Amino acid sequence: MKAPLSAFVILWALLACESKETHHTNPADRQREEVLLRGAEESNWITYQGSIPCADCTRIEMEIRLEDFDQQRGDEFDMYETYVGTTDGDRTVESFGSYEIQRLPGSEEQMVVLKTENNRMIRLSIDESGNLTLLDQQGERIESNLNYTLNRK
Repeated sequence: MKAPLSAFVILWALLACESKETHHTNPADRQREEVLLRGAEESNWITYQGSIPCADCTRIEMEIRLEDFDQQRGDEFDMYETYVGTTDGDRTVESFGSYEIQRLPGSEEQMVVLKTENNRMIRLSIDESGNLTLLDQQGERIESNLNYTLNRK
């Protein structure tokens, strides 16, 4: 009789210790939570948003948040890509990773190079207004009349 009671007490104790962590899907909620956890003076988030073309959907709503830490900690980012109008409905993909600032090939202009958790590389030029424009895989400008710019918020 003591064995089942002991097993019940151990199981109850383990369940009581489970994390009650919340996971926000809304980027604004996540940002507020992170600022509260880390303290506003420790990090500064810069947000870029825009709508870029999509080959097999209506458009991709893109949001990139760059976190500016001191050099010892490195620079991190979050990216949210919402594929609007797919055959399966709207779908959001979240990525995260690190980034660095580099020079555009053959230019004095700068670009942001994002490296996701899956080693996907995304290159974006930085214009004089502080906005980002998506580049091709070689870091070259995309020759198109379509808009590939994300505006700084």
